[in-house]
This record gives sequence, structure tokens and C-alpha cells, in this order.
Amino acid sequence: DNEEEEINEVTTQKDFDEYEESVNVSRENQEIDPYDFNVRGAVGDFFDNIVKGFEEVKGKFKEIKYCKWYKIKINGIDDMCNTADYNKYTVAYYPMLNYYPYIKKYGYFFIGYKCDSKGDLKYIVYGIPGNKDKDEQPYVGKTGFVTWISSDDGKVGCWLMFYDYKNSNIVV
Repeated sequence: DNEEEEINEVTTQKDFDEYEESVNVSRENQEIDPYDFNVRGAVGDFFDNIVKGFEEVKGKFKEIKYCKWYKIKINGIDDMCNTADYNKYTVAYYPMLNYYPYIKKYGYFFIGYKCDSKGDLKYIVYGIPGNKDKDEQPYVGKTGFVTWISSDDGKVGCWLMFYDYKNSNIVV
């Protein structure tokens, strides 16, 4: 009688484990909406906390799929020196401090989370608004801002720099 209960328990546990695996596998292989998704996992949670308080921008840059965009408004250089939230400072503000002369013209910049088709974060994308003129390209592209994209609303485009946060380098 006890042996039969053990067998049922093992079978039930085995069935449950197989079910869990099938759900995880199907979720693993499921593609996400390229313009409306959440960044996956603990990495996603960490980076979501960084953009809390920033305006999420949807439908502005459709050229780059699987990228979540956030607009960061800047009233002055002091906004970029706020270390109250150290993670926000080191990921969002500090890397952009040297670009303040370009940012102040429009009063904002963008941060984007470029993911793969499953929602796993691959790169952080920094965007500085501007026209496709050399004088609006940050430091004539020498610091990684070499890609320009137009905005879908027909307004000012954006100079982009892709940053590989895992290897701490700029992707050109």
C-alpha cells in the first residue's frame, strides 16, 4: 500500500516536471512582439529599475526591432550628476555626461534596451537627438555614435551608440 503511494507520487512528480519542462521550452522558443515586450529575467528586472521614472517611448524608432526606448529629459548638467540612485547614475547618466553639449540643444536623450527575439537583453543603446548632419553627430562618430535613424513621427532623428554591457565595450 505504501509502495503504491510512492509510485503514484513519483509518477505525479515526473508528470509535473515534464509539464513544467514543456511550458518552459515553449516559452523559450516563443517570439515576442518586436515593439511591445518586457526584457526577460533578472537582468530585465535590474534594467527595468534603472528606467523607472523615465518616459517609455513606443513607435518612434521602428527601424530597430526588439528595442525598448526611454526618453530621459535633461534640464541642466546637474540632472546628469545625481548619484542618489547609483545604478541609474552609472547606467543612464554617467556614460552620457560628455555628450551634454549635444543633449542640451534638445533637452533630452534616449536609452534603449536592444534584445533578441526572445526578450533577452543584448545591448544598451544610447541615443542623442539630432539631424543627419556632421555637426549634430556627437564627436563626428569617434566615440561610437555612428548610426543615425530617422524617427517614425517625421521629427528629429537620433544618433545611436550600441554598448555591450557584458563586455564593457562599444559595438561599432
